[in-house]
Amino acid sequence: MPALKKSNTEVMDNVFRSALLGGMERIGISYSTLSKRAGFSSPTFYNKKNNPGTVTLTELRRMCKIIPISKEDVLTMVFGEEGN
Repeated sequence: MPALKKSNTEVMDNVFRSALLGGMERIGISYSTLSKRAGFSSPTFYNKKNNPGTVTLTELRRMCKIIPISKEDVLTMVFGEEGN
């Protein structure tokens, strides 16, 4: 059976997780350190990672100030692949 095409939401969520983990790896920061610096409890941070649709713009801005996330990734997280 052929693989199903991922929905735009799945693509946006995967880009969020990839950018988050990649940024953390680049600067060598742990989940617990990032969650504290971004003002989240650890359980809340894990929830945001697993359910990126719950991340607010303010929270995304805080994370972008702490870890390197490209503008292209942010645009894809918000608008999806097609920019719609």
